[in-house]
Amino acid sequence: FFSLTPYSTFSQYRNCMELTATIMIEEGYLSSDNLTRISAAFDEVEIDRADNNDFIEDGDEEKVRDAVTKIKGSRDVALVLDCSGSMDGEPISRMRSAATDFVEVAASPNVRVGLVAYESNSAVLSPLSANLSSLGSSISRLESGGNTYMEAGLRDGMQLLGSDTGDRRRIVVLMSDGLPNEGKTGSELVSYVDTLKEDNVKVYTLFFGDDEGGRQLLAELASEGCNFNANNTDELEGFFNDIAEEISGTPFIRAEIDCPVEVTVTLGDETLSSDPESLNTRTSFGSLTIEPSEEGDGTTSKVLRLREGEPYDIEIVGTGEGTMDYTIGFMDEYGDYADHRTFSKIDVTEDTRMETRAERASETILRVDEDGDGVFEDVWRAASGEEAELVDNTGIVWATVAGCVLMGGGLTALGARSLSRSWKQARLAA
Repeated sequence: FFSLTPYSTFSQYRNCMELTATIMIEEGYLSSDNLTRISAAFDEVEIDRADNNDFIEDGDEEKVRDAVTKIKGSRDVALVLDCSGSMDGEPISRMRSAATDFVEVAASPNVRVGLVAYESNSAVLSPLSANLSSLGSSISRLESGGNTYMEAGLRDGMQLLGSDTGDRRRIVVLMSDGLPNEGKTGSELVSYVDTLKEDNVKVYTLFFGDDEGGRQLLAELASEGCNFNANNTDELEGFFNDIAEEISGTPFIRAEIDCPVEVTVTLGDETLSSDPESLNTRTSFGSLTIEPSEEGDGTTSKVLRLREGEPYDIEIVGTGEGTMDYTIGFMDEYGDYADHRTFSKIDVTEDTRMETRAERASETILRVDEDGDGVFEDVWRAASGEEAELVDNTGIVWATVAGCVLMGGGLTALGARSLSRSWKQARLAA
């Protein structure tokens, strides 16, 4: 993209390479260490920098920046769908509808989608494409029957994606309603998918149904923060849409609360709530998933996925004795949850009330009212990538108490003055 000629020097070429690397760093595609290594390579062969960049024509830098942005946003997606016999009836029908919505949201000039269906065998129904008509025609041919050969589906998905060339992000979206019963299963399948992730493949998983073993397996197969669990066909369509939005570039905030608590998030006139009396798991701004805790103690994990852009106030109410683990994650420019803030082993009782805010900021604050009296006895703070630390909150607590005392004293004084005034007025009237 730079206007080099047959008469350009190696020094000018070095300037172009370093300028390109600088642009890629600014766009989040490389780190400063990469630029250091590039410069060191030129130094090693004794190629100095050119004295100036006068040889670069107007508009060249913008062309490079546009090319870098296009590369960063390019993705190839293998949609790997379970078409085993257990999906017969409404599930396969709703999956067709959900997959159609998925490609309509995800497919674009920068995002190509391919389709794989697996049961006792596996078949590639569509190559990588952004053609909605072609993809829709392939999805309409999905039929149920046979066993669950998940490994074969994943291998066909990888055949679609090919090897890592560095210019397009490779993504697998794996959907299933149960455990595989052919090919690799359990830890062998997890090990296979781990090799894919090590080769820079991002893996989304979407589990449908109530098979706890299948739910746990797909959670292990997924990349960080990329496992979704649908309890019914309505949620199946909703989560397919969420995954498509993430892939197409919509940033989300992911918060996970593991503890005997109920969680509420309100924005405008919409509310996400895990409270059984006001349960709502999907709004226009995000979703709430309620999953069995990994601790196996009968408690549940609440997973919030909130579209980034608004500050969300999260209210947490204790429902029993225990400790809370709370993690909030923010996406980087590639759509990966790279920034995690963790709050571990926060004591909880039935009286505990907590407040926090989900927004991209330099730090995340969690305020804890231990006994429900309206006073936050503890304040925890975590910056990017950190484990939370307890903040000295003594001054705030005492200021609150003092304020209440002063207010109480003021009201008492006002009451005394009012009584005195009334007594004087009665004497004058007499």
